[in-house]
Amino acid sequence: MPQPPTAPQIRLATPADAAASAVYMHKLRAEVKDGRLDTIPWRPPPSDAQQRDYLQKMADNPHACLFIALDGAEIVGMISIAGGELPFDRHAGILGVSVAPQWRGRGLGRKLIRAAIAEAQSWPEFCRIELLCSSWNARGLKLYESLGFVTEGIKRKAVNMRGKPEDEVLMALVW
Repeated sequence: MPQPPTAPQIRLATPADAAASAVYMHKLRAEVKDGRLDTIPWRPPPSDAQQRDYLQKMADNPHACLFIALDGAEIVGMISIAGGELPFDRHAGILGVSVAPQWRGRGLGRKLIRAAIAEAQSWPEFCRIELLCSSWNARGLKLYESLGFVTEGIKRKAVNMRGKPEDEVLMALVW
């Protein structure tokens, strides 16, 4: 009888994860580019060196983190919070999350978000996480609301990911 899939391991990323995270980003960006994923904007995928520099920058920032979800050696989810670097915005950060197609709808996004929130809540003087969510991403909006994020505003015609300008929802979690 086949074994049920085990839940991915979630841990903080390090610069040593650069190659694996670059592979994950290439797959994610390919999904965006060919239209299978319309909730994040397309950008060129990073090289291993660019990803290593990014991971090092995150590791060096006391108000930043990047968690990865691993199914064996394969990265299947990623979440980051990047806090401000200036005195007036160090207390707040921006969240970005993604999950590989085979793990969507199975609770991995929720687990990643909870891990990132717990990490951010441990940072002295940090008290705010914000995110932008496509207005048509009903599942994402519902997930964020269930974790305590509230809508603070609508950015009208802020993104063009489906061939026309559409709205984005600004949400935040404050403690």
